[in-house]
Amino acid sequence: MKKKAFEEEVHKRRDVLETEVQSQRAQWQREQQEHESAVKERDTRLKEDRERDEEEYKYRLGVERRKEADEFAAKRQQREKELADQRAAIVSREKEIEEMVSGGVKRVTLPH
Repeated sequence: MKKKAFEEEVHKRRDVLETEVQSQRAQWQREQQEHESAVKERDTRLKEDRERDEEEYKYRLGVERRKEADEFAAKRQQREKELADQRAAIVSREKEIEEMVSGGVKRVTLPH
């Protein structure tokens, strides 16, 4: 009878231990799944943040480049106007000189 009681006790303990082991494994699997889910969520959030940062950088860079191009074009246009004005002044002065020379004027006064 002792042997049978002993075997039943061992069987009960084994069942309890197996139940505990299964419960612990299930808990570990749940924790592992939660961890994997948290890692995926974090990675997704980081990827979205990086993409947003990259888009913002590209936008700001584009705005800055357009601004620089507009400033360059405005300066170029101003310089071209100044050059055209100088050329017109030179042509006008040359005509005045030619008229003076052809008209017999001996003294030419140049502006300072």
